[in-house]
Amino acid sequence: MVIQMNIDINFEQQISRRSRLFSINPEGINTYEVESLISYMSRLAFYHGVTLGELLDLEIARELKKEYLHDLIKYRKTVYSKYILGSPEVSLDFVEAIEKLTCQKNIINLTFLNWRGLINKGINQDKRFWCSLCLEESKIYGYETYEKLIWLLRIIDYCPKHFIKLESRCPHCNKTNPLILSQMRAGFCSKCQKWLGSDISTPSLLNDWELWKVNNTKYLMDYFQNATYIPTKYIIGDILKKLVKQYTKGNKTAFARIFGIRIPSVSDWINNRYTMPFHRLLKFSCYFNISIVDLLEQKEYKLNDINKSAISLFVKKNGNNKLDFDPVKLRYELKEILLSKEEPPPSMIEVISRLGYSRSRLYRHGNELCKKISEKRKNYISKKKIEHEETIYNEIYRVVKEIIEEGQYPTETNIRKKLSFPMFYTKMNFALEKVFKELQIENKKVKDDNL
Repeated sequence: MVIQMNIDINFEQQISRRSRLFSINPEGINTYEVESLISYMSRLAFYHGVTLGELLDLEIARELKKEYLHDLIKYRKTVYSKYILGSPEVSLDFVEAIEKLTCQKNIINLTFLNWRGLINKGINQDKRFWCSLCLEESKIYGYETYEKLIWLLRIIDYCPKHFIKLESRCPHCNKTNPLILSQMRAGFCSKCQKWLGSDISTPSLLNDWELWKVNNTKYLMDYFQNATYIPTKYIIGDILKKLVKQYTKGNKTAFARIFGIRIPSVSDWINNRYTMPFHRLLKFSCYFNISIVDLLEQKEYKLNDINKSAISLFVKKNGNNKLDFDPVKLRYELKEILLSKEEPPPSMIEVISRLGYSRSRLYRHGNELCKKISEKRKNYISKKKIEHEETIYNEIYRVVKEIIEEGQYPTETNIRKKLSFPMFYTKMNFALEKVFKELQIENKKVKDDNL
């Protein structure tokens, strides 16, 4: 009788642990490469054979505690991000709903909710960004394809792993993607449904500020993935108050003048009337040469270690000043970039960052030049892709002929031993098929696969 009771209890416990949706594990958990909540939901939808829009409408919406969200989700499918990445209260509602549906307990780590005391409303990108090489590696090595939370940060322009520029336009249809769309699938364009990965990008040589942003954001991502507490809205005020006390002996006016900040702004941030923008906090950490994590933990900085050259980060560029703006100068600068022999040609995102003008201002006063710069970049990438494929083909052709002349069959193992440079399996296999066909060699691997 006792045994029967234990069986019943265990059976009930197993039933209670069942999830309504597949309990797939979030990718990259407890690291800076953690998956975003949006990516996780798109993978959930894919595993259930439905669109993300259908998953939100039919399953997630009915688990939300805030009833007004039900109709908003039903009738405003293109603005999901407004709610999922919106206020902490609403975002937390989505987290709890998905945790309930999947029985996963770490979904909050797929959001910036653990950062809530540090960030303001402008922290997120307004469209989808991705690292084409990260996506391509997942395909080549058989990893789960997902999109990382760190790609959602507006301040991040480069992949923290490969140091290549994050992409925002599909290489096939040249369209940007909203952060969330009903037809979204991780790693694929929401507009044309084609693969977004690529292995032709090359690492960029980052300047000190870009490197500081990337490294410190990585540290912060790691930190909050494993942190035991969530910073409150008072943390930034406390940090700034301590910096003012140390650097200018509590003189807020002197501190504001050094960094070109309005005096009332310093007081507002210290007294927590407004939240200091996250990018400005990173600039302070760069100037005082103290990591963002150490700054968060309010550790002491060393006066001798201050990076005074970083003061330039606080200086506003004239290109954004309405009084100093000159459209003729803007077009001249764009034309110089267009005619330059720089390789690779810069993308428009890089041009915007380099010149210091807003995107709308560049396209308003130099629309045709901007289009030509984009076209030049696109043509360069297409050309490099063709050259890359030709290089691989020539190398495979050389190695295969050499192996045949030695009286051996060109297996993949034999070929890889003689290659003068490494190459991805898919690229190698594609070239190998062409070489076998040209040299009229029986492809035993293909034959075996078809048996």
